[in-house]
Amino acid sequence: MNIIKVISLTVIIILGYAKTEKPLSKTIKTYSITNSFGVENQELKYSTVINYNINGSKKDSVIYSHSISLSDKYSYGINKQKNQALFRDTDKKSLLHYKYTYNIDGRLMTETLWTNYDSLMWRKFYKYNNLNKVIKTIRYNPNKSLNQKSKIKNQKSKTLLWGETFSYDSSKTVFEHKELYDGNIIEITSYKIDSLNKKKKINEYYDPSMIDKTVYRYNESGSLKEKVITGRFGEASSSSSYKYDIYNRLVKENIFDSNGLLNETLLKSYSDTENRIVEIRVDNKKKIISKKELFVNDFQQPLIIEYFSKQNSIIQKKSYKYNLNGYLMKIYDYNLLYPKSEKKYTPINIITYEYD
Repeated sequence: MNIIKVISLTVIIILGYAKTEKPLSKTIKTYSITNSFGVENQELKYSTVINYNINGSKKDSVIYSHSISLSDKYSYGINKQKNQALFRDTDKKSLLHYKYTYNIDGRLMTETLWTNYDSLMWRKFYKYNNLNKVIKTIRYNPNKSLNQKSKIKNQKSKTLLWGETFSYDSSKTVFEHKELYDGNIIEITSYKIDSLNKKKKINEYYDPSMIDKTVYRYNESGSLKEKVITGRFGEASSSSSYKYDIYNRLVKENIFDSNGLLNETLLKSYSDTENRIVEIRVDNKKKIISKKELFVNDFQQPLIIEYFSKQNSIIQKKSYKYNLNGYLMKIYDYNLLYPKSEKKYTPINIITYEYD
């Protein structure tokens, strides 16, 4: 029988280091490896090119597919001898293109997704508190905005990245708060003001272009306390609450559905003597959904991750290898349900990192 084993191999190449040794670009290549009768063949499937700015933050990234049809790879043309010939046009096709912008403090402000460079899919905005923690993200499709003509300009006549306006009605009893992104009005919240000057929310409007909104709240120590996700037209989507131990390590995450009912819980425990972290995910009836154990080094980098079945037997294992500088070099992924070879498990996936 002709047995073929497919292994996913990812190669990462970092090029162009600045004086601070921060990478200016990084290329991630994913190969499909087939092994038949001891003969190994590699085929490039996907690649990702990430470019960085001088501060070491991502500037843009492009995901390519190398599994394209022959008609896309080749085309007919006229050669130097003025004869018709077959020419190779390309060996890849752009799938997704991400772009990032930052403010003067280096904080991420926008993330934009394009397909093929020219088709805008969505744009995501980030808002921060005075401690530089993200308090809100909003993702919307500018092509579907109903307020595209309602642009607010800044002093340099450029479209305002993010802004908000406040207004009262003639009776001074209704207060309206508008939030604008790229000058588009995405959110409008109205409040009723009582005789004690207290505000009560009476209406919310979300532009149809909004895809989702996430609000983050933090505890006194600055750790994430709650996360609330809202979908289109302001419909509730999901929320999570977080608890920590005395060392400010996450020990519990409760995940709630759109109705506010507990859906599942993530429990984390730590064994400092073994450098081991156990993560157990249970449903609302306390039945185990998944379990994994992480063994980490002194820098909290994973060395081994073991995945367990509902019967508490190991079914998958990943091991991580680093060089002397602490850079990740390889990840071996073992499916322990896959037959052994010479009393050893053979990796089903191998991810390799290469640095220049």
